[in-house]
Amino acid sequence: MHTICVPEHKSLAGQVLPRPVAQSLRERFKKYLTITPSFELPGTFDLQANDWVGQIIVGDVCIVIEPKTPVNNLFYMLTYAYKLPLFQREPFPFGVTENMLEMIILIFARQVETLVRRGIYRGYMVWEENLPILRGRLLVDKQVRRNPVQLHRFFTRRDEFTADVLENRLLKAVLFLLSRLEYRQPDLRSRLWRLLRSFDEVSLRPIVRDDFDHVLYGRLNQHYASIHNLARLLWEHLSLENCEGEHAFVSYLLHMWQVFEVFVAEYLSEFYSRVPGVDVVAQQNIWLDVEQRVQGVPDIVIKVNDQPALILDTKYKLYRSKPSSNDLHQMIAYCHRLGLTSAILVYPGTVPPDRFDFKGITVDVRALDLTGDLDAFRARCQTFAKELHSIVVNRSVATYEPIAVA
Repeated sequence: MHTICVPEHKSLAGQVLPRPVAQSLRERFKKYLTITPSFELPGTFDLQANDWVGQIIVGDVCIVIEPKTPVNNLFYMLTYAYKLPLFQREPFPFGVTENMLEMIILIFARQVETLVRRGIYRGYMVWEENLPILRGRLLVDKQVRRNPVQLHRFFTRRDEFTADVLENRLLKAVLFLLSRLEYRQPDLRSRLWRLLRSFDEVSLRPIVRDDFDHVLYGRLNQHYASIHNLARLLWEHLSLENCEGEHAFVSYLLHMWQVFEVFVAEYLSEFYSRVPGVDVVAQQNIWLDVEQRVQGVPDIVIKVNDQPALILDTKYKLYRSKPSSNDLHQMIAYCHRLGLTSAILVYPGTVPPDRFDFKGITVDVRALDLTGDLDAFRARCQTFAKELHSIVVNRSVATYEPIAVA
Protein backbone atom coordinates (compact mmCIF):
# COMPACT_ATOMS: atom_id res chain seq x y z
CA MET A 1 0.00 0.00 0.00
CA HIS A 2 1.41 3.36 -1.08
CA THR A 3 0.55 6.02 1.53
CA ILE A 4 0.53 9.76 0.87
CA CYS A 5 0.00 12.14 3.80
CA VAL A 6 -1.47 15.58 3.17
CA PRO A 7 -1.95 18.02 6.07
CA GLU A 8 -5.40 19.53 6.41
CA HIS A 9 -5.79 22.74 4.38
CA LYS A 10 -2.33 22.22 2.87
CA SER A 11 -1.02 21.22 -0.55
CA LEU A 12 1.43 18.57 -1.63
CA ALA A 13 3.09 18.83 -5.03
CA GLY A 14 4.54 16.31 -7.42
CA GLN A 15 2.92 13.07 -6.21
CA VAL A 16 3.15 9.96 -8.34
CA LEU A 17 -0.29 8.38 -8.84
CA PRO A 18 -1.55 5.83 -11.36
CA ARG A 19 -3.80 7.74 -13.74
CA PRO A 20 -6.86 5.51 -13.10
CA VAL A 21 -6.46 6.12 -9.36
CA ALA A 22 -6.07 9.86 -9.89
CA GLN A 23 -9.17 9.88 -12.10
CA SER A 24 -11.18 7.97 -9.49
CA LEU A 25 -10.06 10.39 -6.77
CA ARG A 26 -11.00 13.39 -8.90
CA GLU A 27 -14.44 11.99 -9.72
CA ARG A 28 -15.47 10.72 -6.29
CA PHE A 29 -13.55 12.79 -3.78
CA LYS A 30 -13.27 16.29 -5.27
CA LYS A 31 -15.32 17.58 -2.33
CA TYR A 32 -12.57 16.54 0.06
CA LEU A 33 -9.39 16.69 -1.98
CA THR A 34 -8.39 18.66 -5.08
CA ILE A 35 -6.11 16.78 -7.51
CA THR A 36 -4.59 18.51 -10.50
CA PRO A 37 -1.81 17.53 -12.92
CA SER A 38 1.50 19.08 -11.87
CA PHE A 39 2.95 21.68 -14.26
CA GLU A 40 6.39 21.50 -12.68
CA LEU A 41 6.74 17.70 -12.75
CA PRO A 42 4.91 16.22 -15.75
CA GLY A 43 3.30 12.88 -15.04
CA THR A 44 2.70 13.71 -11.36
CA PHE A 45 -0.17 15.35 -9.49
CA ASP A 46 -0.61 18.15 -6.96
CA LEU A 47 -2.92 17.49 -4.00
CA GLN A 48 -4.79 20.16 -2.05
CA ALA A 49 -6.64 19.12 1.12
CA ASN A 50 -9.77 20.91 2.28
CA ASP A 51 -11.35 20.97 5.76
CA TRP A 52 -12.06 17.23 5.83
CA VAL A 53 -9.72 14.83 7.63
CA GLY A 54 -9.35 11.07 7.53
CA GLN A 55 -8.24 8.66 4.87
CA ILE A 56 -9.16 7.61 1.35
CA ILE A 57 -8.04 4.28 -0.10
CA VAL A 58 -8.36 3.71 -3.83
CA GLY A 59 -6.76 0.54 -5.14
CA ASP A 60 -3.35 0.29 -3.48
CA VAL A 61 -3.06 4.04 -2.76
CA CYS A 62 -3.96 5.47 0.64
CA ILE A 63 -4.40 9.23 0.96
CA VAL A 64 -4.25 10.35 4.60
CA ILE A 65 -5.54 13.87 5.28
CA GLU A 66 -3.90 14.69 8.59
CA PRO A 67 -5.81 16.96 10.99
CA LYS A 68 -4.10 20.07 12.33
CA THR A 69 -5.66 19.08 15.63
CA PRO A 70 -3.76 16.30 17.46
CA VAL A 71 -5.62 13.00 17.13
CA ASN A 72 -6.27 12.67 20.87
CA ASN A 73 -7.74 16.18 21.00
CA LEU A 74 -9.86 15.41 17.95
CA PHE A 75 -11.22 12.27 19.60
CA TYR A 76 -11.97 14.30 22.73
CA MET A 77 -14.04 16.64 20.54
CA LEU A 78 -15.84 13.64 19.07
CA THR A 79 -16.73 12.40 22.57
CA TYR A 80 -18.96 15.48 22.86
CA ALA A 81 -20.18 15.49 19.26
CA TYR A 82 -21.21 11.82 19.55
CA LYS A 83 -22.12 11.79 23.25
CA LEU A 84 -19.40 9.47 24.55
CA PRO A 85 -19.19 10.57 28.20
CA LEU A 86 -17.26 7.42 29.11
CA PHE A 87 -14.14 8.88 27.46
CA GLN A 88 -14.52 12.57 28.29
CA ARG A 89 -12.94 12.69 31.73
CA GLU A 90 -10.78 9.58 31.78
CA PRO A 91 -7.12 9.56 30.71
CA PHE A 92 -6.90 8.34 27.13
CA PRO A 93 -6.04 4.64 27.63
CA PHE A 94 -5.23 3.47 24.13
CA GLY A 95 -1.97 5.21 23.34
CA VAL A 96 -1.27 7.72 20.60
CA THR A 97 -1.68 6.77 16.96
CA GLU A 98 -1.65 8.79 13.78
CA ASN A 99 -4.31 6.57 12.22
CA MET A 100 -7.58 8.07 13.43
CA LEU A 101 -9.80 5.39 11.92
CA GLU A 102 -7.86 2.49 13.46
CA MET A 103 -7.82 4.27 16.82
CA ILE A 104 -11.62 4.58 16.86
CA ILE A 105 -12.07 0.99 15.63
CA LEU A 106 -9.73 -0.27 18.35
CA ILE A 107 -11.76 1.55 21.02
CA PHE A 108 -14.97 0.17 19.53
CA ALA A 109 -13.58 -3.39 19.44
CA ARG A 110 -12.51 -3.21 23.09
CA GLN A 111 -15.92 -1.94 24.12
CA VAL A 112 -17.70 -4.75 22.24
CA GLU A 113 -15.32 -7.32 23.75
CA THR A 114 -16.28 -6.09 27.22
CA LEU A 115 -19.94 -6.32 26.23
CA VAL A 116 -19.54 -9.90 24.98
CA ARG A 117 -17.80 -10.98 28.19
CA ARG A 118 -20.70 -9.51 30.15
CA GLY A 119 -23.22 -11.23 27.89
CA ILE A 120 -25.10 -9.69 24.99
CA TYR A 121 -28.57 -8.34 25.56
CA ARG A 122 -31.63 -10.49 24.91
CA GLY A 123 -35.22 -9.41 24.72
CA TYR A 124 -38.66 -10.66 23.77
CA MET A 125 -39.60 -10.37 20.12
CA VAL A 126 -43.14 -10.87 18.86
CA TRP A 127 -43.43 -12.89 15.64
CA GLU A 128 -46.54 -13.28 13.54
CA GLU A 129 -46.12 -15.93 10.88
CA ASN A 130 -48.14 -18.06 8.51
CA LEU A 131 -46.59 -21.50 9.07
CA PRO A 132 -47.23 -25.08 7.94
CA ILE A 133 -47.14 -26.11 11.62
CA LEU A 134 -48.91 -24.74 14.67
CA ARG A 135 -46.20 -22.87 16.59
CA GLY A 136 -47.35 -20.42 19.25
CA ARG A 137 -50.85 -19.01 19.65
CA LEU A 138 -53.31 -19.31 16.78
CA LEU A 139 -54.71 -15.93 15.66
CA VAL A 140 -58.23 -16.95 14.79
CA ASP A 141 -59.31 -13.75 13.03
CA LYS A 142 -56.25 -13.71 10.74
CA GLN A 143 -56.46 -17.46 10.22
CA VAL A 144 -60.01 -17.06 8.90
CA ARG A 145 -59.03 -14.16 6.60
CA ARG A 146 -55.68 -15.47 5.36
CA ASN A 147 -56.19 -19.23 5.33
CA PRO A 148 -59.90 -19.87 4.66
CA VAL A 149 -59.20 -22.92 2.52
CA GLN A 150 -55.57 -23.69 3.37
CA LEU A 151 -56.14 -26.09 6.22
CA HIS A 152 -52.48 -27.06 6.22
CA ARG A 153 -51.30 -23.53 7.28
CA PHE A 154 -51.63 -21.71 10.59
CA PHE A 155 -51.40 -17.97 11.25
CA THR A 156 -49.76 -17.74 14.67
CA ARG A 157 -48.12 -15.35 17.10
CA ARG A 158 -45.26 -16.27 19.41
CA ASP A 159 -42.99 -14.47 21.86
CA GLU A 160 -39.35 -15.43 21.58
CA PHE A 161 -36.57 -14.52 24.03
CA THR A 162 -33.77 -13.84 21.61
CA ALA A 163 -30.51 -11.99 20.96
CA ASP A 164 -31.78 -11.00 17.50
CA VAL A 165 -32.85 -7.53 18.61
CA LEU A 166 -32.09 -4.08 17.20
CA GLU A 167 -29.45 -3.39 19.86
CA ASN A 168 -27.36 -6.28 18.55
CA ARG A 169 -28.20 -5.90 14.86
CA LEU A 170 -26.65 -2.42 14.87
CA LEU A 171 -23.40 -3.75 16.31
CA LYS A 172 -23.27 -6.74 13.97
CA ALA A 173 -23.83 -4.57 10.88
CA VAL A 174 -20.98 -2.24 11.87
CA LEU A 175 -18.67 -5.14 12.82
CA PHE A 176 -19.32 -6.75 9.43
CA LEU A 177 -18.49 -3.50 7.64
CA LEU A 178 -15.28 -3.05 9.62
CA SER A 179 -14.21 -6.66 9.15
CA ARG A 180 -13.86 -6.07 5.39
CA LEU A 181 -11.11 -3.47 5.81
CA GLU A 182 -7.34 -3.92 5.90
CA TYR A 183 -5.45 -2.62 8.93
CA ARG A 184 -1.90 -1.76 9.91
CA GLN A 185 -2.36 -3.50 13.25
CA PRO A 186 -2.05 -7.17 12.26
CA ASP A 187 -4.49 -8.59 14.80
CA LEU A 188 -7.29 -6.03 14.49
CA ARG A 189 -9.14 -7.69 11.62
CA SER A 190 -9.02 -11.13 13.31
CA ARG A 191 -10.40 -9.56 16.51
CA LEU A 192 -13.32 -8.14 14.56
CA TRP A 193 -14.03 -11.55 12.99
CA ARG A 194 -14.01 -13.17 16.43
CA LEU A 195 -16.47 -10.57 17.65
CA LEU A 196 -18.71 -11.22 14.64
CA ARG A 197 -18.90 -14.90 15.62
CA SER A 198 -20.10 -13.83 19.07
CA PHE A 199 -23.20 -12.44 17.30
CA ASP A 200 -24.05 -15.62 15.36
CA GLU A 201 -27.57 -15.60 16.83
CA VAL A 202 -28.16 -12.14 15.40
CA SER A 203 -29.34 -11.63 11.83
CA LEU A 204 -27.22 -9.47 9.54
CA ARG A 205 -29.45 -6.81 8.04
CA PRO A 206 -28.86 -3.45 6.34
CA ILE A 207 -29.17 -0.50 8.71
CA VAL A 208 -29.99 3.17 8.15
CA ARG A 209 -29.18 6.31 10.13
CA ASP A 210 -32.56 6.42 11.91
CA ASP A 211 -32.09 2.90 13.33
CA PHE A 212 -29.71 4.29 15.95
CA ASP A 213 -32.48 6.60 17.18
CA HIS A 214 -35.04 3.82 17.46
CA VAL A 215 -33.36 2.06 20.38
CA LEU A 216 -35.16 2.71 23.66
CA TYR A 217 -32.72 2.46 26.56
CA GLY A 218 -33.71 1.22 29.96
CA ARG A 219 -32.21 -0.51 32.97
CA LEU A 220 -31.38 -3.69 31.08
CA ASN A 221 -29.75 -2.21 27.97
CA GLN A 222 -28.39 1.16 29.14
CA HIS A 223 -24.83 -0.17 28.85
CA TYR A 224 -25.34 -0.32 25.06
CA ALA A 225 -25.76 3.46 24.67
CA SER A 226 -22.08 4.42 24.56
CA ILE A 227 -21.19 1.51 22.27
CA HIS A 228 -24.00 2.46 19.89
CA ASN A 229 -22.68 6.03 19.77
CA LEU A 230 -19.24 4.69 18.82
CA ALA A 231 -20.88 2.50 16.19
CA ARG A 232 -22.73 5.53 14.81
CA LEU A 233 -19.46 7.50 14.69
CA LEU A 234 -17.94 4.78 12.52
CA TRP A 235 -20.98 4.00 10.39
CA GLU A 236 -21.90 7.60 9.51
CA HIS A 237 -18.46 8.49 8.16
CA LEU A 238 -17.23 5.22 6.68
CA SER A 239 -17.80 4.46 3.01
CA LEU A 240 -16.86 1.10 1.53
CA GLU A 241 -17.82 0.47 -2.08
CA ASN A 242 -16.85 -1.49 -5.13
CA CYS A 243 -16.57 0.81 -8.10
CA GLU A 244 -17.85 -0.16 -11.49
CA GLY A 245 -14.34 0.31 -12.84
CA GLU A 246 -11.04 -1.17 -11.84
CA HIS A 247 -10.65 0.15 -8.31
CA ALA A 248 -12.59 -0.32 -5.08
CA PHE A 249 -12.42 2.47 -2.54
CA VAL A 250 -12.67 2.94 1.21
CA SER A 251 -12.96 6.30 2.90
CA TYR A 252 -13.35 7.55 6.43
CA LEU A 253 -13.72 11.32 6.47
CA LEU A 254 -14.76 13.85 9.10
CA HIS A 255 -15.80 17.40 8.29
CA MET A 256 -13.80 19.49 10.76
CA TRP A 257 -16.12 22.46 10.29
CA GLN A 258 -19.01 20.35 11.60
CA VAL A 259 -16.97 18.67 14.34
CA PHE A 260 -15.82 22.05 15.68
CA GLU A 261 -19.34 23.49 15.61
CA VAL A 262 -20.99 20.55 17.36
CA PHE A 263 -18.19 20.22 19.91
CA VAL A 264 -18.47 23.85 21.03
CA ALA A 265 -22.26 23.56 21.30
CA GLU A 266 -22.21 20.30 23.25
CA TYR A 267 -19.38 21.36 25.53
CA LEU A 268 -21.16 24.60 26.45
CA SER A 269 -24.44 22.73 26.84
CA GLU A 270 -22.86 20.46 29.43
CA PHE A 271 -21.13 23.38 31.15
CA TYR A 272 -24.34 25.37 31.47
CA SER A 273 -26.35 22.34 32.59
CA ARG A 274 -25.13 23.25 36.10
CA VAL A 275 -26.41 26.83 35.85
CA PRO A 276 -30.08 27.30 36.80
CA GLY A 277 -32.11 29.11 34.18
CA VAL A 278 -29.45 28.95 31.43
CA ASP A 279 -29.86 26.86 28.27
CA VAL A 280 -27.77 26.37 25.16
CA VAL A 281 -29.77 26.04 21.92
CA ALA A 282 -27.96 24.84 18.82
CA GLN A 283 -29.03 25.26 15.20
CA GLN A 284 -32.37 26.96 15.89
CA ASN A 285 -34.14 28.33 12.81
CA ILE A 286 -35.20 31.96 13.13
CA TRP A 287 -36.99 34.27 10.70
CA LEU A 288 -34.92 37.28 9.67
CA ASP A 289 -37.69 39.25 7.95
CA VAL A 290 -41.18 40.38 8.92
CA GLU A 291 -42.81 38.42 6.09
CA GLN A 292 -41.04 35.24 7.30
CA ARG A 293 -39.50 34.38 3.96
CA VAL A 294 -35.79 34.43 4.91
CA GLN A 295 -34.44 32.09 7.58
CA GLY A 296 -31.22 32.18 9.56
CA VAL A 297 -29.65 29.45 11.65
CA PRO A 298 -27.34 30.70 14.44
CA ASP A 299 -24.91 28.00 15.52
CA ILE A 300 -25.49 28.62 19.24
CA VAL A 301 -27.89 30.80 21.21
CA ILE A 302 -27.40 30.99 24.98
CA LYS A 303 -30.69 31.71 26.73
CA VAL A 304 -31.30 32.96 30.26
CA ASN A 305 -34.75 32.36 31.71
CA ASP A 306 -35.83 31.30 28.21
CA GLN A 307 -34.77 34.65 26.71
CA PRO A 308 -31.85 34.99 24.23
CA ALA A 309 -28.76 36.42 25.94
CA LEU A 310 -25.86 35.76 23.59
CA ILE A 311 -25.25 34.46 20.05
CA LEU A 312 -22.19 32.46 19.02
CA ASP A 313 -21.16 31.33 15.56
CA THR A 314 -18.23 28.97 15.04
CA LYS A 315 -15.98 29.62 12.04
CA TYR A 316 -13.63 26.79 11.23
CA LYS A 317 -11.36 28.73 8.91
CA LEU A 318 -8.23 30.82 8.89
CA TYR A 319 -8.69 34.22 10.53
CA ARG A 320 -7.23 36.99 8.39
CA SER A 321 -7.00 40.14 10.57
CA LYS A 322 -10.79 40.51 10.68
CA PRO A 323 -13.98 38.52 9.98
CA SER A 324 -15.42 38.53 6.49
CA SER A 325 -18.13 41.05 5.72
CA ASN A 326 -20.65 38.24 5.26
CA ASP A 327 -19.91 36.84 8.72
CA LEU A 328 -20.26 40.25 10.36
CA HIS A 329 -23.49 41.07 8.52
CA GLN A 330 -24.89 37.69 9.48
CA MET A 331 -24.24 38.28 13.18
CA ILE A 332 -25.74 41.79 13.01
CA ALA A 333 -28.88 40.36 11.42
CA TYR A 334 -29.15 37.72 14.14
CA CYS A 335 -28.78 40.36 16.87
CA HIS A 336 -31.44 42.60 15.31
CA ARG A 337 -33.84 39.68 15.03
CA LEU A 338 -33.32 38.45 18.61
CA GLY A 339 -33.11 41.90 20.20
CA LEU A 340 -29.52 41.52 21.36
CA THR A 341 -26.58 43.91 21.37
CA SER A 342 -23.69 41.44 21.27
CA ALA A 343 -22.53 38.34 19.44
CA ILE A 344 -19.34 36.30 19.30
CA LEU A 345 -17.50 34.66 16.42
CA VAL A 346 -15.41 31.69 17.57
CA TYR A 347 -12.36 30.62 15.55
CA PRO A 348 -9.92 27.77 16.09
CA GLY A 349 -6.29 28.65 16.78
CA THR A 350 -4.61 31.49 18.64
CA VAL A 351 -6.53 34.48 17.29
CA PRO A 352 -6.20 37.50 19.63
CA PRO A 353 -9.49 38.84 21.02
CA ASP A 354 -11.01 41.60 18.93
CA ARG A 355 -14.20 43.65 18.80
CA PHE A 356 -16.21 45.36 16.06
CA ASP A 357 -18.87 47.97 16.87
CA PHE A 358 -21.90 48.66 14.67
CA LYS A 359 -24.21 51.35 16.11
CA GLY A 360 -25.14 49.62 19.32
CA ILE A 361 -24.22 46.07 18.31
CA THR A 362 -20.82 44.58 19.08
CA VAL A 363 -19.34 41.48 17.45
CA ASP A 364 -16.48 39.99 19.43
CA VAL A 365 -13.85 37.59 18.13
CA ARG A 366 -12.72 34.75 20.37
CA ALA A 367 -10.52 31.73 19.71
CA LEU A 368 -10.23 28.19 21.00
CA ASP A 369 -6.81 26.66 20.39
CA LEU A 370 -7.17 22.98 19.43
CA THR A 371 -3.46 22.12 19.54
CA GLY A 372 -1.16 20.89 22.31
CA ASP A 373 -1.53 17.85 24.51
CA LEU A 374 -4.90 16.63 25.72
CA ASP A 375 -4.61 17.96 29.29
CA ALA A 376 -3.75 21.44 28.02
CA PHE A 377 -6.62 21.32 25.53
CA ARG A 378 -9.10 20.33 28.24
CA ALA A 379 -7.89 23.21 30.41
CA ARG A 380 -8.34 25.68 27.52
CA CYS A 381 -11.87 24.43 26.91
CA GLN A 382 -12.77 25.03 30.54
CA THR A 383 -11.22 28.51 30.48
CA PHE A 384 -13.14 29.31 27.29
CA ALA A 385 -16.44 28.25 28.90
CA LYS A 386 -15.73 30.29 32.03
CA GLU A 387 -15.01 33.41 29.96
CA LEU A 388 -18.31 32.99 28.13
CA HIS A 389 -20.04 32.52 31.48
CA SER A 390 -18.73 35.90 32.61
CA ILE A 391 -19.89 37.52 29.39
CA VAL A 392 -23.38 36.05 29.75
CA VAL A 393 -23.58 37.24 33.36
CA ASN A 394 -22.57 40.79 32.40
CA ARG A 395 -24.69 41.11 29.25
CA SER A 396 -27.72 38.99 30.07
CA VAL A 397 -31.11 40.47 29.36
CA ALA A 398 -32.32 38.87 32.58
CA THR A 399 -30.72 38.62 36.00
CA TYR A 400 -30.01 35.35 37.68
CA GLU A 401 -27.75 34.01 40.37
CA PRO A 402 -24.62 32.64 38.69
CA ILE A 403 -23.03 29.51 40.04
CA ALA A 404 -19.56 29.49 41.51
CA VAL A 405 -17.42 28.01 38.79
CA ALA A 406 -14.53 25.96 40.14
